[in-house]
Amino acid sequence: MDANRFIVKLDVPIHSRAELFQYVSDTLMDAEQLDLAGLMAEREENGSVEIAEEIVLPHVESGVLDKSQVFIVRPEKKITWDEQIKQVRLVIMILLRKEETDDVKREISQFTRKLADEAFLEYLMETDQPEI
Repeated sequence: MDANRFIVKLDVPIHSRAELFQYVSDTLMDAEQLDLAGLMAEREENGSVEIAEEIVLPHVESGVLDKSQVFIVRPEKKITWDEQIKQVRLVIMILLRKEETDDVKREISQFTRKLADEAFLEYLMETDQPEI
């Protein structure tokens, strides 16, 4: 896996969904400044992003992205995502560039298949290693 494509941040001092979006945009996305909250709100109108108890997978495909990346962020304390999702321990955010290559799409797809494995999700929630 491309280490620059998969960014892992553990025990991040954020307290809300809005702070998470700001953290990813300001800290992790290099110079690329985006309205992640707006992009994600539009996507979430189509359905919940909760994939397991205390784990959310917000994702979006957009032409405004310079590159595709996956951000795995574990807040230092559980955060409230929305009215239905009250306790989030792990956020796996996929930002996919609209005109992405098949190789990159395949790499991200292989990663998302791992998310069906409960042991892998547990590893992500408990690990102290900032790599996957």
